[in-house]
Amino acid sequence: MRFFGLIAVVVQLLSLAAAQAQSPFDQDVTDRQKRFAAELARPGSAAAVIPVLGLSTRWDEVTDRARLRTVLSQMTKPQPALSELVRAEALWHDQILRRHVGDDAGIQDVRQQLGLLTSFAVVGPFDNDGRKGHKVAYPPEQEGTAPSGSLRYPGKSPALPVSWRVIPEAQVASDGAIPLDAWLRPETEGTAYAQTFVKSPSKQAVAVRVGATGAVKVFVNQGAAVIDSDVYRKLHIDQEAGLAQLQPGWNRILVKVSSQSGRWAFVLRLTSPDGRALTGLVQRATPPQESWPIPAAVPMQGPKPQSLLVALRARVPSGPTANKAVRSAALSDLGLFLHHVQPVDPEQREAESVLKEAISLQPSRRGYRLLADATEDDNQQRMAIEAGLALPGSDEPVERALLLVEHGTMLEQGSRLLLAEQAFAEAERLVPSLYTAQLGLARIAQSRGMPSSGYKRIASLKDTFPSMQMLQAYADVLARLGRQAEAESAYAVILKEQPDDDEALRYLISRRRAAGKMDEALQLIERLQKVKPDAHHPLRERLDILEGAGRYEEALVLVSGAMVQLVGDAEWYERRGRLLQRLGRIELAVASYRRALELKPQNPTLREYVQVLDPATRSAQDLQRQFQVDVETLLKKPRPPVKAGDTARVLLDQKVVRIHTNGLSEEYNQRVVEILDENGGREYDEVGVSYTPDTQSVQVKTAKVIRPSGEVVESVSQSESDASEPWYGLYYDLHALTIRFDSLRPGDVLVVEYVRSDVGRRNLFSDYFGDVQYLQEGIPVLEARYVLTLPEEDLRRRPLYFNQPRIPRDATLERTDETRGKDHITRFVARNLPMIHDDAGRPGYAELSAYIHVSTYKTWEDVAVWYRGLIAESLAPSADISRAAQAVVAHIPPSDELGRIRALYNEVVRRTRYVGLEFGIHGYQPYKVAQVWERKFGDCKDKAALLHVMLKEVGIDSSMALARTTKLGSIDAEPASLSVFNHAIVFVPKYNLYLDGTAEFSGSMELPMMDQDILVLVVSDSRAPWNGKGHMATTPVLPSHQSVTRRVLSVQLDEAGRAKVSEQLSVSGQGAHRMRDHFQNPSSQKERYEKTWNDYFPGAQALSVELPGVLELEQPVTLRGELQVPKWARPPSGTQGSLTMRPLGREPDLLRSYARLSSRHYDLVLGYAWQNQDEVTVQLPARFAVHRLPEPKTVESPFGRFTLTIEQQPGKTGIAVKAKSELRIDRHRISASDYPAFRTFLSEVDSALSQELVVGRE
Repeated sequence: MRFFGLIAVVVQLLSLAAAQAQSPFDQDVTDRQKRFAAELARPGSAAAVIPVLGLSTRWDEVTDRARLRTVLSQMTKPQPALSELVRAEALWHDQILRRHVGDDAGIQDVRQQLGLLTSFAVVGPFDNDGRKGHKVAYPPEQEGTAPSGSLRYPGKSPALPVSWRVIPEAQVASDGAIPLDAWLRPETEGTAYAQTFVKSPSKQAVAVRVGATGAVKVFVNQGAAVIDSDVYRKLHIDQEAGLAQLQPGWNRILVKVSSQSGRWAFVLRLTSPDGRALTGLVQRATPPQESWPIPAAVPMQGPKPQSLLVALRARVPSGPTANKAVRSAALSDLGLFLHHVQPVDPEQREAESVLKEAISLQPSRRGYRLLADATEDDNQQRMAIEAGLALPGSDEPVERALLLVEHGTMLEQGSRLLLAEQAFAEAERLVPSLYTAQLGLARIAQSRGMPSSGYKRIASLKDTFPSMQMLQAYADVLARLGRQAEAESAYAVILKEQPDDDEALRYLISRRRAAGKMDEALQLIERLQKVKPDAHHPLRERLDILEGAGRYEEALVLVSGAMVQLVGDAEWYERRGRLLQRLGRIELAVASYRRALELKPQNPTLREYVQVLDPATRSAQDLQRQFQVDVETLLKKPRPPVKAGDTARVLLDQKVVRIHTNGLSEEYNQRVVEILDENGGREYDEVGVSYTPDTQSVQVKTAKVIRPSGEVVESVSQSESDASEPWYGLYYDLHALTIRFDSLRPGDVLVVEYVRSDVGRRNLFSDYFGDVQYLQEGIPVLEARYVLTLPEEDLRRRPLYFNQPRIPRDATLERTDETRGKDHITRFVARNLPMIHDDAGRPGYAELSAYIHVSTYKTWEDVAVWYRGLIAESLAPSADISRAAQAVVAHIPPSDELGRIRALYNEVVRRTRYVGLEFGIHGYQPYKVAQVWERKFGDCKDKAALLHVMLKEVGIDSSMALARTTKLGSIDAEPASLSVFNHAIVFVPKYNLYLDGTAEFSGSMELPMMDQDILVLVVSDSRAPWNGKGHMATTPVLPSHQSVTRRVLSVQLDEAGRAKVSEQLSVSGQGAHRMRDHFQNPSSQKERYEKTWNDYFPGAQALSVELPGVLELEQPVTLRGELQVPKWARPPSGTQGSLTMRPLGREPDLLRSYARLSSRHYDLVLGYAWQNQDEVTVQLPARFAVHRLPEPKTVESPFGRFTLTIEQQPGKTGIAVKAKSELRIDRHRISASDYPAFRTFLSEVDSALSQELVVGRE
C-alpha cells in the first residue's frame, strides 16, 4: 500500500512526541482535514481535491476508521464554497468505504448524488488487436435504430457471435464501474459497447464525464462522439469530459471501451456543465420500444465542461518572479492529481516529470516519496527512495521513516533480509508509532524461520494499533502457526469491522470446507458473491463445493447460469461437460467438451479425453493417427545408392500443422534418418525440439533406433535447457528439449515423433498464422512432407497464401488439396532433395534450401498496419525523453537535420546497452520507450523505437522498419508474413537513411553489413506518401569509397632485416566498427596492437600506439603506432649480404582469405564493398642498393581494380623504396558463376604483391 502524506505547507507534526501518540496514517487524516478546511476558505478552490485523493485507501492503515469515515463524510456535504467536482471525488471514495462496511443503501444514495449511470446492456468483444478497435466503427455504432437483445454480430472470435446482454445493477463494481471483464470473453485485446437509455424531462445541456481503463468513445444519440480518447490507464472518475444535449424524452448513450489486458471497465456520469448532479432523469438498459429510432445528436457549441486539471495547471505560477516554494507546492499538487486521476496519458509520465520539477525547486523527503509512489518502474522508485534518504538534515522524521519502510519493503522483496531489517529498525527508532515498520520486522522473522517471534511482535501491537492491516497480519500469522481456531476468531473480528474483506471470507470458507460444513461454506460464498459482485472466484468455489459433495444437478444449474454471463468462456463448457459426464449423460458431455474445444482449441489434454469418450472422433482429431507414415513400410521401399561422402540421409521428414480458428496451432513431426557411417552416428546422435513453456507443450511420442537386425532401442535420455544467449545479451522464454541416442552405427535408422501444441490462452498475434518450412538440410532428404489442415470455413474466411517453392534440379515437389469432413488439407511432398553444402561465406539458408512459406496475411500493408497497432503503446514519449532529445540537439541548428540525426543516433547507440528480454509478445513488441530510456538497455526493437521517438520529438520524420538480416538470406516477396523478420531498424525517408540502434561501434552513415541489401518492411505512420500502409524496401549497399582503409608505413631497415616501423592508419566505413570494438579499452590497446602485427610478423614488439577518439562514431578511426619488427626482410635462399621482402611487407593472402575453395556451389557473400590504400616507404641501410625492383601492376576486372607502383628515391641515409597500392572491391557478393573469375582476379593481385624486393650492399 502506498503512503500519502501532508499536502499543505505546514509543520508536518507538532513534535516527535505528538507523532508517537498516534500512527502517521491517522495523523495524515487530520492533516487532510485541515488542508480541506483551509482550501474551503477560497471558494471553488480546485486544490481542495488534493486532500481527498486516495483517501479511501487509508482504510487499511488508520487505527480510527470511524473518524476516517466522519472526515470523508464531511467532505461530501454540499457547501457553497465547495466545487462540485471536488465533492464528486469525495463521494466516489465514500461509496468505496460504504462497501467496506456493508452500507448498501448508502451506496445507492451516493451514486445518485454522483449522477452515475449503472443500467447498461453490453455487447462484445470485437477485435482490438494492435489497439485497432478504437478506430474501427463496428456495427453497434453504425445503427440507426436501437438494437434488440436477439441481434447477433460477428465478434472477435469467429466461433462466437455476440449479442446484447443486460448487466444486473447488483453486479456493478464497488467503485461504481461497469465490469465489462466480468461479462465478456476473451477479456483481453477486445472492444466492447455498452448502451443505456436516459429519459430527460426537457432539452438540456449536460456534461458527460467518463473514466475508463482503455480507449473510450461516448456517443449521445446518433452522431459524432462527444468523448474520444485513445488513452489506456487505471480507472478513475472524470478522466474525460464532453458536452452534449439531451432531447426531451428518451436518449441513447453508447459507450465504446477498448481493452488490452488487466481490468476492463468504465464509470459514467451525467452532470451539469459545472459538475452539479442532474435531477429528474430516468434510466434503463434496454430500448424504450422495439426498433426504436435513435434521435439525431445536436452539435454543442460553447466552453468545455469544468475541469479540475485545467484549474490545477492554472494554479502553478510561472515566470522569473515566481516564488520557488509556491511553485514547488503547486507542482506537487498537480503531480499528485495527475498520478491519482490520470486525466492524461500515463505513458507520457507527466506526473513524474511535474514531481521531479517540484523537487528541483524545493528538495524534500516528502517530494521524493511522492515521486516514488508515482512511478511504476521499480528502478526509478528505488532511486527516488534512495535520493530522499540521502538528503541531509534531521527534519521530516516521519517522512524519513516512511521512506525507510518503503525501502525496507523493496529490499525484503529482493530477499536482502539483513538490509531490510536495518531499514525497518531505523524507521521504528525514528517513529515508534509507525507500526508498518514493526510489521516489516515481523515478516523478516517469519522469513528466517522464526514464526513465533513474528507472532509475538504482531500480537503486542494489535491492540495499540488496531488497523485493518494489523488485524489481517495477526490473523494471517495465527493461520501460519496452525492455530486455526484463534485464526478463525481473528478473521471473524475482521469481518465485523469490514464485511467485504475477501481474504477473511475465503479463509473461513476454506475452514468450513475442511470441516465438512458445506452448507455453512455455501452461505459464506453467497456473502462473498454479494460483496464481490464482479468477481468470478466465489462462483468457482461454490461450484467446487457442490461438485465435491456430489450435488451435480445443483452444480449444473449453477454452471448454466454462469454460461449465460460468461458466453465464450471455454472453462464453463468444460466444467459443464464434466458434470454431465458424472450424471451419465455422455452424449451431452461430449457436445459440451467439443464446444469448449471450439472456443479454446489449444487444449490437447481435453482433446485426448474427448477421443477416449468418443472414439469415432479419434482418427479425425489425432494428428499422429491421421498422418503418421508407417515406418516399417517406409523401410521396405527401395532407396537410391549411397553417394560417396554421405554420412546420413533423411528417409522422411514430415511436419503436419493443424491451424485453429484463432491462429494458434498444433503440429505433429515425424523424422526418420538413416545413419550411413561412423561420422553420421556422431553427427545425428541428438535431436532438438524448441518450444516456449508458457505457451507451448511438447509430447515426445516416439524416440527409437531400429538396428539393421530389427532390434529396437529406445532413446537413452532427454534433457531440457534454456535457449537464451546471455553472451549476446539475449534472453528468451524459449527452451530446447534434446533427445539423445547412444552408439549409433552404420545402418541404424533413427525414428523421432513428437507433437508440439500451442497451449496459451490466446494468440499473441491476433488470428495470424505464418510458417517457413525448409525442405533441405546438410544431408540428402529422400522425402519431405509439409501438411496444413484447418476447418474449411476458416479457410474461406481467412485464406492461406503460399510462395512458389523453387526446387533443385532432379528433385520433385507435388502439392495436393483436399477436403476431409469439415477440414481442408493442403499437402506438399518433395522427393530426392540434395544436401546443402557447407561452403564458407555462403548466403543465408533461405537462398540455399527449397522452402515453403505460408501466411494468413495477403499484403505487406496488412502486416504493417497490425505491427503499427502493436507498437503504438510502446512509442508514447515521456517528458524525460522529450527533454533529453531536445538537450542532445540544443547546440545544433534545426537547419542541420543530418547533424541532429547523427547526434540522436549516437545518444541511443552509446547510452543504451544491447540487452534483449524477448519474452512472450516482446519477441516482436518493443518495451515502452520510457522504460527503455530509464533502464538504459534494450534489444533492436527497443533501441529502434527509442531512436524513432527521439527523432520525432525534434521534428524529424522517421519510421520503424522490420528487417531480415543477411544471415537469414533473402526471401521471396510473397507471401506477406511476420515470420521472415529477425531485426528492427529505423528509416529516415528524407535522406533514404537507415539507422541501426544496436550498431554500437558504427557511425550513422556506416550501416552494418548485416543490414545492407536486405528486405525491410517500413512501418509508416499515417502521413504521406504511404499514408500508414507501410511498404517493402531493400536497404542500400554502401559503395566501396565509403569503406576505406588507408595505411602509411615508414620502415627504417637495418642490415640484419630488422626494422623500426612507424604506422599511420585511417579506417572509415565497415572496417571502422571492428577497429572501435577491438581497441575500445585503452588499457589493452598496446597489447592488441602488438598481437595484430604478430599475426604477420612473429616477434613484433609494439613500442607505442595512439588511437585518439577511437569511440567517436562519426569520425574515421585513426591510429599512430611504432613497432620493432625482428624480420621485416630476410636473406634470399642461397645468398649472403642481401635481403628480400614483399612490396607491402606482409605476405599477401587475399585468395586464402576470400576465395579458398577452388569451386563453389553457392554465391560468395563478402558482406560489403571496400578499398585498401597502402603506402610503404622502406629506408635502406647506408650503402645498400636495390638489386631487384618489383614490376608495377594494374589489374582491371568486373569485381574491382588493383594498382601497384614502386620506385626508388633518395632517403635520409641513402636509398628509400616507396611502394603504393590500391585495391578496390566493388561488389559485396560474388555469384557462383563469377567465382572462378573472381579467384583469378585475387590470384593476380596476390601474385603482384608476392614479387620480391631484393636489396643489398652496393
